[in-house]
Amino acid sequence: MSNVSASLTPRQMAIRRFLSHKAAVVSCFILSILTLFVILAPLTARYGVNQSVQLPPNSFLAPRAKAWLGTDDIGRDLYSRLIYGVRVSLMIGLVSAIVSVTIGALVGAVSGFRGGRFDE
Repeated sequence: MSNVSASLTPRQMAIRRFLSHKAAVVSCFILSILTLFVILAPLTARYGVNQSVQLPPNSFLAPRAKAWLGTDDIGRDLYSRLIYGVRVSLMIGLVSAIVSVTIGALVGAVSGFRGGRFDE
C-alpha cells in the first residue's frame, strides 16, 4: 500500500479552513439563530410591534407568559419589538451586501473589458 493521501477538493479545503476559525463558526451560528427567529417571528411574537399587551399605560411588566421579555413603559411587548427590529436589521444587511456585490461585479466587468481608470 502506498502512503499517498487523497487530495482535498477546494470546497473541502474551504470548509476545513472555515471550521478552524472559532470566531467564524460562532458568528455563523449566531446569525443562523437570529435568521431562524426572524423567519418564525409571525409565529412566536404574540403582539405586533406597536400593539399593547395591557390597557393601562405607564406600568412596566416583568417577564411572564404573556410577554416573554416584559413590557416597556407604554405596555408594548419587548420580545415582539426585539424580533421585528432584528428583522429590519438583517434585511438592511442583506440588501447592502447584494448592492455591494452587484456594484463590485459591474466595476470588475468594466475593468476587465475596458481597462483604464478602474484597472489601476
